[in-house]
Amino acid sequence: MFSPLVLMGVLLTSLAAAQPAPGEVVFETAFEGAQALAGWSGNAQLQPGHEGGQSVCIERTDPSGPSAFIARSISADKVRGCVLFCSGWVRAENVSEKPQSWNGVKFMLPIEAPSGRQWPQAQIGTGTFDWKPVRFAVRVPDDATSVQLLLGLEMVTGKAWFDDVKITIAKPAMKRAGKRAAIMYRGHNLPRLRGTMVSPRTLDEPSLRTLGQE
Repeated sequence: MFSPLVLMGVLLTSLAAAQPAPGEVVFETAFEGAQALAGWSGNAQLQPGHEGGQSVCIERTDPSGPSAFIARSISADKVRGCVLFCSGWVRAENVSEKPQSWNGVKFMLPIEAPSGRQWPQAQIGTGTFDWKPVRFAVRVPDDATSVQLLLGLEMVTGKAWFDDVKITIAKPAMKRAGKRAAIMYRGHNLPRLRGTMVSPRTLDEPSLRTLGQE
């Protein structure tokens, strides 16, 4: 049998372990191995990556065709209310100019929630450039129902490579105050009681009876 104190300690340890900690990795991939694209939707190719190994390459050639993306789900249950830090390496070749400022090479974390949809993303240029680090941060709403990681090209043509993609907890969710505990019954329903002073020198049985009854 465990003592109540031991059980309470186990419970508190379990609750602490369930809470994400700053720096905890939510998702990470270097696109290594033959199954590097398992779990992703969309079309892409595995090609040489940043500092060796593999990367994922996404190409869009038809300016009137659909945008080119790969995407995968991130557990909304784990990141609700958290501030996430997203980082990776990107290079590009002949990426055309963006029709709108939010188009172009996409390293994005689309979020759906009853309170509204969000499309946070890294700010990435166009044209041709070698491997460079990209990063952005986002706070996930407390009511988020869906979080996705999306890489690709939107409304532009060219090629983009992605490697060493990582999502970490920058700041855990704020703890919300719970409901106020019910007021314990105090033996009466009065809003307050009157105080009294008693002298031990004059305290006798009739005095105690008066104090207790009246």
